[in-house]
Amino acid sequence: FQLMCFRLTAREFPGAVPCAHGAWDGGRDIVLFGQKSGDTVWQCKFTQRSLSELKPQILESLRALDPSRALAKWILCVSVDGSGVFLDWLRTTIETGFPFIVNWELWDKQQLLIKLEASPDIVQIFFLPVWKNLETIFRTEELELVRYALDPSCGWKQPDPSVISFVQVGGASSDLMIDVIVRS
Repeated sequence: FQLMCFRLTAREFPGAVPCAHGAWDGGRDIVLFGQKSGDTVWQCKFTQRSLSELKPQILESLRALDPSRALAKWILCVSVDGSGVFLDWLRTTIETGFPFIVNWELWDKQQLLIKLEASPDIVQIFFLPVWKNLETIFRTEELELVRYALDPSCGWKQPDPSVISFVQVGGASSDLMIDVIVRS
């Protein structure tokens, strides 16, 4: 996760450098040195559960930072969606305990997905084995469409069931959701 975040960071901030993994990084997984108001530091935290379990690790990383060195920006990269409650906790924690951090950002799952969509080469580097495995299972000429159905909760309808054509219902969600069942 940290290596993927570094690749995404380096794309946007070419001077950024990764720091050694583990306890010797001084609370910095990635750093961009030499900004006028201080360095920019990224801290990467991976979880498949909730942000609550990351709070002690985040505090530990913040405490490892050198308070005598001003930080222009501190960016936390996490593998799950951020919540309002978490953002409030993070803001309060940084403002009250770490005044040397001038600005901060949260790159949560959604932010990282946007960055990955803009960088298909990075997606390929980190997710190619998974993609290739799925491709061998599902990409075949022998698939037969068994049934498809428009999800009734989406904002679309199919005026003529004999034709695969859909129209958006005015004022409804723009998400088009189709359940597809195939047989190989």
